[in-house]
Formats: sequence, structure tokens, C-alpha cells
Amino acid sequence: MMQPTLCGRCGAPLAAGSESCPYCGVGMKAPVLQGVDAEIVALIKKDNLIAAIKRHRELYKTDLRTAKTAIEALRDKLRP
Repeated sequence: MMQPTLCGRCGAPLAAGSESCPYCGVGMKAPVLQGVDAEIVALIKKDNLIAAIKRHRELYKTDLRTAKTAIEALRDKLRP
């Protein structure tokens, strides 16, 4: 199965051919993690994924599945 393209800002999955993220509005060419909420990054680094998902949902008004996918993708990008 092919991995979905993820927004570089909020980590939300993007439809093929999208020019911008439907959740946070950033353009597709945004560098990975640029503009990601510092609190979300800190929560992920503390391995507090539930709080990070909650924060993502509050900020970007996403559903639970989208927020979970986004946080897991950001976690994977932050791992060394």
C-alpha cells in the first residue's frame, strides 16, 4: 500500500494533486516541520501522543483519525 502524502505543517493526509492542505491551508511545498506547533512537537518528544492528538484537533479542527495520522507521521519524522 502506498503511503499518503502528508502536509509538512500539520501532518494531515493530502489528496493526490492537492496544492494546499485542506486543514491548515499551507502550500504543498512547505518544508517538513516548518510552522508545526511547538507544543505538539514537545508533546510528541515526551511521548504524550494523546495530548498531541488533542492539541492537533483543537488547532486544525480535524477529526480524530486525521489528527492521529498526522501525529504519528510527525512522530516518525522526529525520530532519529
